[in-house]
Order: sequence, then structure tokens, then C-alpha cells
Amino acid sequence: MDSYVVREPKLPLLIGILGNVSFIPLYIVSIVYSVYISPNFLELLGMAAIFTLSFGLLCFCSFYLILSYFRRKLVIDGCMLSYTPAIGRTRSFHYSDIAQITLDIQASVKLKSHEGKRLAVFELNMLGSVPALSYLESLGIPAKKSRLAERLSERKPARVKEEKDYILSHWDEETIMREKKFCRIIYFVLAALFLLSFLMPQNLKLACRIFIPHFCYGMYLFLYPKMTSERTDSYQISFPFFLCLIDLLFLFTFGKTLNMEYTAFFVIYALILTGCYLLTLLIRKRKEHIGKFLSVLCAVLFLSLLSSPAINAVTTFDQGSCETVRVLGFERFVDEHHLVVEVQGISQSFVVSGELSSSVSENDSITLCRRKSIFGVEWIELYK
Repeated sequence: MDSYVVREPKLPLLIGILGNVSFIPLYIVSIVYSVYISPNFLELLGMAAIFTLSFGLLCFCSFYLILSYFRRKLVIDGCMLSYTPAIGRTRSFHYSDIAQITLDIQASVKLKSHEGKRLAVFELNMLGSVPALSYLESLGIPAKKSRLAERLSERKPARVKEEKDYILSHWDEETIMREKKFCRIIYFVLAALFLLSFLMPQNLKLACRIFIPHFCYGMYLFLYPKMTSERTDSYQISFPFFLCLIDLLFLFTFGKTLNMEYTAFFVIYALILTGCYLLTLLIRKRKEHIGKFLSVLCAVLFLSLLSSPAINAVTTFDQGSCETVRVLGFERFVDEHHLVVEVQGISQSFVVSGELSSSVSENDSITLCRRKSIFGVEWIELYK
């Protein structure tokens, strides 16, 4: 008797965990902001409510992905099927209860009853989905694609074939395999550099963490379009997506303790990185499809946003102007430490590290330094 199990791969679990780590603190901060701060500034109340709802939705989606990994599955045991959704009860049914298999937008497979109700849903990227679908079709259950899926299925093979033909017309498979092996060595070196950065002084540590994602972006452009973060084929080279993501999250953590304004720098820097991508397309004579173009653009914006504070910190060489200020009090917003100090007779709040926050007391004197990077971005540092 044939039996199959269709379940989620590990990717939704990883995304769900990263989502919760990122969005739960932001959700709590937005709630605190809405309850305690926004009523005093009514013009910010609407914005605070939007952020609260947005982060709440993102937290729910992250929890759903984790639940989906542990709960969601389709079990086929001969003629009997059992489907457990991420949220809800398990339901069992006979294969004769399935009137039709619908493939929606290429990836989603829906099993529908004779009454038109949905009995089970799974995606073709789930573990065990392909043999399970083949088995159901072998039972004589009719299958059809939705109109949108038919249109996409007509476009994607043509797009994939066009990209493969382009790559193989410019590079032979032996060259690509040699580059694959070389890139694998580079990935190990970058991972080792990331781990060693924990033992380095602050500026050198930041320089290493700035270097890693930018070097990977440079490799991506140099090898374009062979390098991809999607499931790779024999003619493609994998991109170190998770190494870059973890590295950038550490840069984000550092950036939260810097008191600086860098909006103009971020925009200009994002335009420069985007320009490098456009120049690559021009040199390679590639007319890229809109989906890939937008994904690269989003990655560039993400890289620019998270690396800008660290870049300006590393490129600050002057001592700046320093003054002694008095600590007035403390504020805590979930994972952020705020120090309220008196600067030239005016009370101001600054984000500081947990180490500094725990080492000073009210009415203590600390040093406030205003520094400017070589790019003209001014930022403030507090230290004891």
C-alpha cells in the first residue's frame, strides 16, 4: 500500500524565527509608544496605530510560519488521506471524495470535494509534494491549472530557458563548475571572518561586517546572472544569503545605538549601489525581468539602510567636539536603552548601549561627543 507524507521544509521555520526576533520587540515598542507617548502628541497617534497594526500582522505571519512547520502536513495512506492545517483540526477523507486537483499559480495544489469545498492545500516546494501529486493523479483524479497558473507556466519556462541559454552561450559548464568550487571556498573564508570579527576591536569588527555583504554583492554582480539565491541548477552558483542576512542583523543592532541622521547618505548610497547593478545589466546586455529586478533593488535598499550607520562610524577620524553633560534619568523601550541628559540646559534623550546605561547613575557626569564622518554625517556618542 502506497503512503506519502507532505510537509513544510525548514525555510518557513527559519523565516518565522527571524521574523519573531525582529518584529516582536518592534511590536511591543509600538504598543508602548501608542499608549504612553502618542496621546501627548495627537498628530503622531495615527502613525503609531499604523505601525502597531503592521508589526502585529508581521508577528502573526511569523507565528503562522512556525506553526505551519510543526503542524501542517498531508498524509496519504493508500486510499485514505489526512490533512492537518497550520491552524485548525485534522480532517480525514477518502480519495473518492476528491472531485478535482487544482494547480494555482504553479505552486499551490488544492484538493476540492464534489461540493466545491477545499479538502487540503499544499505547495509544490513542500517535502514529498511531487510524488504525492503524481500518486493522486495516478488514481484518476482529474487535475487542471487555473487561468493565472497557465499564463505563468507559459512564461516561466521560457524565462528560465532564456537565462540558461544566455549563461551557457557566454560560459561553458566546466568554467561554471570551477567558479562554484572557488565560491564555496570564499563562503567558508567569509564565514570564518565573520566569527573572528567577534574577537576584534570595534572599528575593525565593523569594517569586517561591512566588507562581507558588500563583497558578496560585488561577487553577485561580477558573476551575474549565474549567481542566484533561489534553488540552484548545474549552471548556477548559490549566493550566501543567510551569512549576509545574519551579518546585516548584527549591523542593525549596532546602528540602533548610534544617535545620528543619515537619510540623505542612505538615499545617495542606495542610488550608487543600484547604479552598479544597472551598469552590470548594460555591460552584460541583459534585459532582466521585472521580478528579479525588483528583488535586487529591495536587497540593495536593505543593504544600504543597515550598513549606512556602520560605514559612517568607521569613516569618522576626527575627535569631534566634546562636552560634559549630566544624567537626568533613564528610559527603557524593550531592547533599547535611553539615557536622558541635560545638554546646554535642555533635556535630551539618546539611545545608548546596555553597558553604559547600567554603569551610570542619576546626576552622574558623562561625556557627549559630536563627531562627523568623512561623508559629512554628524553623529553623537555618549561615554563615561
